[in-house]
Amino acid sequence: MQFNNIPTNFPTIIIRDFNVNTLTQPFELTTLQTFMEQYHLKFILFESTAIYDIHFDHMWTNAPRQPSCFGSTTQAYWINHRLVYFALNLPNFIPQFVHHQF
Repeated sequence: MQFNNIPTNFPTIIIRDFNVNTLTQPFELTTLQTFMEQYHLKFILFESTAIYDIHFDHMWTNAPRQPSCFGSTTQAYWINHRLVYFALNLPNFIPQFVHHQF
């Protein structure tokens, strides 16, 4: 896996189903963490993201930690995954939304 054009000069957030269960696959998570750290991205979502206590949906960011940003989940009654959300509080920050297809 390689990311092209990942900006490092402003807050970046990657949210994706990586199919690596952080609760039961420590080797795969360590490999993914090593890769993400090349881009100065840290893992910030530490709770189950599906109703079966699995954690496939990840959130990685280079934004500052609490209280400036956090990720969490909320229950969705129509699917077996929880809704994942990210909250960011940065003064004078103007968001730029870019969708990358990997």
